[in-house]
This record gives sequence, C-alpha cells and structure tokens, in this order.
Amino acid sequence: MGWVWSLFIRAHKKDLEFSDLYRCPKSDETHRVRQKLEIKWDKELKSKEKPSLFRALFASFGPELIVLYIPDAIKELGVNIIQPYCIVYLVRYFNDDPNTSQWWATCAAVGIVLATLVYIFIMHFNLTMCSKVGVRIRTACCALIYRKSMRLSHSSLGQTTVGQILNIMSNDVNRFDEFAFNSRALFVAPLQAAIVLYLLWSHLRWACLAGMGILVLFIPFQVLMGRMFRSIRQKTAELTDSRIRLMQEIIAGMRVIKMYAWEQPFAQLVATARK
Repeated sequence: MGWVWSLFIRAHKKDLEFSDLYRCPKSDETHRVRQKLEIKWDKELKSKEKPSLFRALFASFGPELIVLYIPDAIKELGVNIIQPYCIVYLVRYFNDDPNTSQWWATCAAVGIVLATLVYIFIMHFNLTMCSKVGVRIRTACCALIYRKSMRLSHSSLGQTTVGQILNIMSNDVNRFDEFAFNSRALFVAPLQAAIVLYLLWSHLRWACLAGMGILVLFIPFQVLMGRMFRSIRQKTAELTDSRIRLMQEIIAGMRVIKMYAWEQPFAQLVATARK
C-alpha cells in the first residue's frame, strides 16, 4: 500500500500528470491479455463445434480464477467454521461449565482474534486478485472488439454503429468484473454446505436437512429468475442499441435537421426512444 500513499501525497502537492502514474505489470498489458485470448478464440473458430466465447475465456483465464478459489475455500471452510467452535468454548466457560477450563477459554479467545485476522487478510487478498483477473478479461474482450471493429467491411459498418460498439465496450463487458467475484460461489458453496451438514448431523440429525432442503428448493426458483432477468437484459440491450443508433444518426445529420427545422419531430423520436 506504500505506492498508494505516495501517489496521494504527490497529488496533494500538485496536479497529477501521466508521467506520475505507475506502469502496470507486464502481465496486465493490453496486447498480452489480448494475444492470450485471441489464440484461444482462433482455436474456437477453427474447431468443428460452434465457437464459444465462454470456452475461450475459460481456457485463457480459468486457471487463474481456479487458483484463487483455494484461499477462498480456506477462508469459508476453515476460518468460518473455527470461529463458531471458539465461541462455543467461551460461552461454556462463562456459563461455569466444569468441563471447560480457563486455558481452553483463553485459546478460544485467541482463536477468534486470529481467525478474524486471517479472514480479513484472505478476503482482501482474494478480492484484489479477482479484480485483477476481471480487469484482464474485460481488457482482453475490449481489445478484441476494437481489433474486430478496425477490420469490418463497409457493409458490416452499415449494420453496426459506433455507438453500439461503444455500448458493448463500456457497459456489457463490465459484467466480467462481476463474474470474477461471484464465480467463487460455484466452487465454495457446495463444499461449505457439505461440511456444515456433516457437523450438524451429530447434533440435530434429520432436523438439519430442513434448512438445506429449503435452500435446495430455491434453486429452481433462482434458475427461473435468472432466465427471466437474462431475457429482460437482452431486450434492454436491444433497446439501448437502437437508441444509440438513433442518436448517432441524429448527430450525424444535425446540420440537415437544423436546416429544415425538424428539431421538434426528432425531439419526440428521442423522447420516445428513451422511455
């Protein structure tokens, strides 16, 4: 964090310039991450199956995310389970349980503090590294989109506007950042559920399956809601693309619109498109 404070101090003394910023690591440079994704995407195009961007992204950046799942699993499965056991020993000690000595209570208190410190360290480290992977994925996709836009023919340019490309690069691609954070649940949640059920079985027996059963019953509902949100998102993207295309055409023909005094009709078109 030392480089952040030095940057803050430098910005407090004078306005920051481009030369004041630090150079990003070579592994995060645009041409490197683009080349990594482009190689996998070319393999998808040459394969007999239908090309899949997800497979190309997973082959390019999947191992980096999977490695980050390991400390996250330690945090969720180890630290989060140790803390409740330490709290149990403390509660027993303060309830004058004869089977719990002061030494065990002291160890439990130290364990709670150490578990909290380990949890905070792993959480922030994992968030930082996941954000880096998300930025790499987003940068690689933006670079591929830009490279593809520079190679479009005149007929393709007539079907795809600059505004539509900018909308994809500035709005849609940002979903990869969210995926880098939320994808951890696909790996950690099943393990966590299995370990919690194993620990509760000795105390509650069949009663512990009630809460887990409710969660399992909610899975089809979540899948249904996800599909509904996906369809709504697709319709929203189509409306956004049409609105951006309309604004691009209006801005390109603004001189003609002013010449023929067509401001009011086109203003109504813009108002209708923004509803």
